[in-house]
Amino acid sequence: MSSSHRGSASSSRQRGRNVSNETRTRYTLKDPTALGRDYIVEQFNLAFNMNITYGFFKNKLDEFKKSYKMWKFMMKSTGISVDPETSMIYASPEWWDNHEA
Repeated sequence: MSSSHRGSASSSRQRGRNVSNETRTRYTLKDPTALGRDYIVEQFNLAFNMNITYGFFKNKLDEFKKSYKMWKFMMKSTGISVDPETSMIYASPEWWDNHEA
């Protein structure tokens, strides 16, 4: 019985590596669980001596996602260049006329 327990210890370590990869992927694609939300808010409020709710973080996250999607779209478009020193995005006036909402 003890030999089978030893054998499963190494496999559990290997499974642990896979779980962390799966967890990392899950949290980059989805919102955190209720426990995760509470932890984020608690740690932020302790670190910065503030009283912010998770709604604040959710709104910021939604804004960042929207900005990132627009940035990805612009970087795939032809006629766009980025100044490496200032990170300013440059495009011709015709490009802006065609892509403004």
